Amino acid sequence: MTNKKVRVVEITSPLSIGEAARILNVHTNTVRRWSQSGFLKTYRVGPRKDRRFDPADVKKLLEKS
Repeated sequence: MTNKKVRVVEITSPLSIGEAARILNVHTNTVRRWSQSGFLKTYRVGPRKDRRFDPADVKKLLEKS
C-alpha cells in the first residue's frame, strides 16, 4: 500500500504553462496540446501572446483525474 502525499495550495493568479504542467504533473507540451484542442481553456496575454491558465480550470481538471 502506497501513501501519496497531497499538497494543497491556493492559487489566485493566472498560471503559466510551466506552472500548470507542474500542478497537473504532466509535460509542458501536454498542456500546450490540451490548450490547442480546447481540453484546457487558455488565455493569451502580452505582445508574445503567451498562454495563461485560470487556476480554477486547472483545479477542475486535476479533480477529474
